[in-house]
Amino acid sequence: MNTPTRTTNRLHFEDLDPLRFEDLVYELLYRKQEWKRIENWGKCGSDDGIDIHCEDKEGLKWFCQCKRYKSLQSVQVKEVVDKIVLSNKNTENGIILLVVACEVSKKTCEFFQEYSLKKGFKEVIIWSSLTLEAELYNKHKDLLEKYFGNPYKKEQEQKEKRIIDGLRMMKEVEKKLLSYRNTHNIQYARQILENPTLKFIYDSAIIHSTDEQAYPEEEKNENGFSSWFKCWFYDITNEGIEFLPMPYIGSRVAVNKENRLWRELKESDTPFSNEFVVNVDYIGLIPYYNIVDINEDGDNHYPIPHLYCRFDFHGLPYSKCFLKNRKLRVDFFEGQPVETIQFQRLIDAL
Repeated sequence: MNTPTRTTNRLHFEDLDPLRFEDLVYELLYRKQEWKRIENWGKCGSDDGIDIHCEDKEGLKWFCQCKRYKSLQSVQVKEVVDKIVLSNKNTENGIILLVVACEVSKKTCEFFQEYSLKKGFKEVIIWSSLTLEAELYNKHKDLLEKYFGNPYKKEQEQKEKRIIDGLRMMKEVEKKLLSYRNTHNIQYARQILENPTLKFIYDSAIIHSTDEQAYPEEEKNENGFSSWFKCWFYDITNEGIEFLPMPYIGSRVAVNKENRLWRELKESDTPFSNEFVVNVDYIGLIPYYNIVDINEDGDNHYPIPHLYCRFDFHGLPYSKCFLKNRKLRVDFFEGQPVETIQFQRLIDAL
């Protein structure tokens, strides 16, 4: 079974033309069962909140709306349901089907279910991007080829594009964010080794989601994270920029002397006899390929660099989040022992 995963052959339904997306949903619905009537109203330009209207053999009416949202929130769900109800007089005891090009949270699904039933619908169905992918990969490979071509070839093209985008943005970061004097002067080499933040012109930046529209007001996404926020530069690597999301809030880890495993300590925790304690900071890595653009001058609200990023990692721009002892340059990744060379630096410092 070729079930898609988060890392393999994801289909970007949001990149389809709106009418093309409706065509795909129409074909999937057409094949779902034998219909008494099935019509694509969205193609006519006046859909009364309905893209596809169906009537099954039992006489039940289906009201289908297709949306290429990049994310789905309760307020958008309410708008869809209200428009269908207000524009159609025969929705009571019907079936409402919402098809979206993104993943949908449990909270939003529950709201859609409760609100639609309250409005008189008999049954409530939602098809997310995962539902569509499963249908195409496992039941309708001809439609997969028709609408997306060869997904395996596209996956390779996306990887290549990621590399190209990453290399381009790496040069942009060097030009717009780094201090030429500090990074190209040998007398600063030792200071930068001990304090990588000296590489940067500014100490901090504003990180924006490419989907964010509320700035400078606060707006949270479905994962509960703000769509823009301030964080502090720490270092650059071959992968991207390391940030300190909370520069004044550190933590502690207890490292096992025998197997190099570690655990984060709560405030009241104490280490075991075979452990030693290390102070750490929280670090988040934004990969170069996830940075869309940089405004190095900022604006009237924050005259510091503004980075516009894709929040593709569970509602955040960070591909990696980990702990770091900055003084000894030791990284702590969840579920992994400390690297041997870094572990030795910790031992030597005891």
